[in-house]
Amino acid sequence: AKWLRENNFIKYFIRKNELNDANTSKFLTLVEPSWYELSYNHLHPVFGDVSQQEQFLGTTYEYDSMNYTVTSYWFDHGVTDEATRRHHAKIVRQAMDTAIPRQDIIESFRGDGEPAATIWPSSSIGFDPSINPRAFDIALARSMMSNLGFDYNTLTYDSAHDTYTTFFFNVTFMAPSSATMVYQWIELVADAFERIGIGVENIVYDNWANIAPRTFQYQPTANQPVPLYNQGGYDVMLIGYYAGMEVDVSELYDSYTWRKDGGFNWYNWYDPTTYDPLSENYYNALTYDDLVNAAKSLQAYFFDQVIVSSVLHPTYSFITTANVTGIDPLLLYFGMQPWQEVDKIMTSPPTTSSPAPTTSNPTPTTNPNATTPETTTSSNLSIPYFAILLGFAITLMVLPESRRRKHF
Repeated sequence: AKWLRENNFIKYFIRKNELNDANTSKFLTLVEPSWYELSYNHLHPVFGDVSQQEQFLGTTYEYDSMNYTVTSYWFDHGVTDEATRRHHAKIVRQAMDTAIPRQDIIESFRGDGEPAATIWPSSSIGFDPSINPRAFDIALARSMMSNLGFDYNTLTYDSAHDTYTTFFFNVTFMAPSSATMVYQWIELVADAFERIGIGVENIVYDNWANIAPRTFQYQPTANQPVPLYNQGGYDVMLIGYYAGMEVDVSELYDSYTWRKDGGFNWYNWYDPTTYDPLSENYYNALTYDDLVNAAKSLQAYFFDQVIVSSVLHPTYSFITTANVTGIDPLLLYFGMQPWQEVDKIMTSPPTTSSPAPTTSNPTPTTNPNATTPETTTSSNLSIPYFAILLGFAITLMVLPESRRRKHF
């Protein structure tokens, strides 16, 4: 026998000969509407965006009876123009995104995943296939850093492993201890970051009771943004979200939901001029085309700005017998209807007085004029339609619950 591992949980048990015999079984694979990301704290002085903005730069906050000040690496190195500082911080994030070995990470998932260009899964409405994940390229990432003035000649290089042992700056990674399946790939990211001169000082695996107060449940005082790790917050955090058919990004990055003001935006992302209107267009879309266009605009923004580094979208597989056709795995994934009840309706005796068919193998009509259901004589045809309507009704009740965000 063989266990089939799906997203690090055992989903199915199948006899080995059935699994290996293409004549009896086959896989239907779906890109799950969810994502894993590296969340960046935009209060960081090098790659953070909000730390480069004039209105926050230099602000002093208190933590644990000590004060800390929002600083900018770029301001300290003579970049006085805010737009230029924000651009430099964005290029660092793009370099970090380029250094993520997504394919190696997926292999550590035993192949259960699709590389992510943005948070938008390909199975969700409005996905833009023209936006591709940044290819893993250490040389390119180093070049991007060098163009910003980072001098690799000042670092200690380990030629045997093509990496550095001293760094331009350091970060601390955080990840939930319950997500044991990510232990290997977060080490892969840490190794890659060090190859471009970004040191990972520590990888902290902790439970949600300790992670939440540092991130999305941080309790601000005096309009205090979520601080860096050493001040009680985080630098880089690994987290997963459930997206749904319509990706729900409400409150994630909006300026009016900033965590320091009591909202959910724990990323410290603040862009009321550009991002907020894109978000509002998405949620106020009145037609399907408007929704798709707004979704694509958001994806272009996410890819350019790298608010977070989207790493992968997990895949989900179903197993069917080989002769089954016409099944969309997306419908199976969201098909949470109680099919046993539908089956009772479809197999129940007719409720009318119409006589039952006289043959066990009736021949379908070939009358070319039989173009409507009313031209047939079997009263059983109304029952499957009722079952289909029941399935749609149950789906409408279930889907709103399924769109709620979940943390992995």
